[in-house]
Amino acid sequence: MDVDYITAGAKVKKKHMLRFLSQMEYMRAIERTMRRANFPLWFTKGYHPRPKMSFPIAIPTGVIDLAGYFELRLSPELLGETKMDELVRNFNRYAPRGLEMVAMKPMKKGEILRSIEYYSFRIIVEADEELMVDLNKKAVVGYHVKKTDKFFMIEYLTEKERLVRPDRLVDPNSTGGMVLFICTEAFNGNMEPVSKILEG
Repeated sequence: MDVDYITAGAKVKKKHMLRFLSQMEYMRAIERTMRRANFPLWFTKGYHPRPKMSFPIAIPTGVIDLAGYFELRLSPELLGETKMDELVRNFNRYAPRGLEMVAMKPMKKGEILRSIEYYSFRIIVEADEELMVDLNKKAVVGYHVKKTDKFFMIEYLTEKERLVRPDRLVDPNSTGGMVLFICTEAFNGNMEPVSKILEG
């Protein structure tokens, strides 16, 4: 069946105060920015047409997201000869502070969503004493803990389907110091970063 849209994969970063947006607010911020940047969005049919966007997971509120992959549909008629790089630049021109599009390119429907099987997270905790964290969970497939004079840094890899949330490993209210949660990358089943697929 012929389709009247182009499927594209995109990657955005959510940083600074925008990390406190809920998933719904985050999606609305992306949509508003694309509208302001005159993206050639494809809209659903019916009484309430909406842009079509799909996200693989909902990153927990409060987490800096450096691996914000999603899929969207573009109208070929409106896109015309516009290059994807130009759309990325326009997005970043209108994006609020803390929201940045890194890359976008045409892909097969569902390709970028199906490729993601793992996510890596980093937790940075300001703590003078030993930090007790239970990383012996089935969905954690690898981890590394580093200690400095003032900080603990925990990096771990978790399955997408059984995501181990960083705020479930470290309670930010119990440490008495600064805590940062960062989603650093997504990986496919061969442990290749998805950024390599999208940006390569």
